[in-house]
Amino acid sequence: MNKFSQEEAIALDRAQGFRIARYKHLPVVILWRPYKSGKLEVKAYRGKAARPAWHYNLGLRARAEKYVAEWIAAVAKREEYSAACKREKQAKRAALKAADHWTVADVFYNSWGYDQTNVDYYQITHVGKKSVGFRKVSQSTAEECFMSGPTQPRRNEFSGEEIRKNLSPDGSIPMKHGCASKWTGKAVWSSWYA
Repeated sequence: MNKFSQEEAIALDRAQGFRIARYKHLPVVILWRPYKSGKLEVKAYRGKAARPAWHYNLGLRARAEKYVAEWIAAVAKREEYSAACKREKQAKRAALKAADHWTVADVFYNSWGYDQTNVDYYQITHVGKKSVGFRKVSQSTAEECFMSGPTQPRRNEFSGEEIRKNLSPDGSIPMKHGCASKWTGKAVWSSWYA
């Protein structure tokens, strides 16, 4: 299956008689072609996608113009919201200080799994400006129910090398399976099979 770029797809549309309108302030391209009956066939591309966001026969020109204007307004609103979220995330990232969230010797855990609840404990070994270093620690588990029970970390019993990660803007540590949670001192329930 050949993959076209958006520009190649638009070139094919234009070769089929579509006219084009680009919007410099938005990542949007509108293509339209009139029928002899006066109706319009309209396509809209958004972002860099090679497939149209939508492709309709919109009837008379006034209806088509109204539909396109409403869609463009909705795209502009989404773009504005996305830009605001990005600015907020950048501001949080700029203000982030790892020492506000973590100290050396803090313990955190990552609880994950599908059919079972795996719990991994880690201990902070280094606190940087916007990052932390940590190592996995051993744990004690007591089987209270069939193949499940509470588990607790064994501080300073390290296994494996130090891992360094940049913190998320909220100060959490991103892990492969979700984010880590600071250990409160209470046992965390885990389960296992065989």
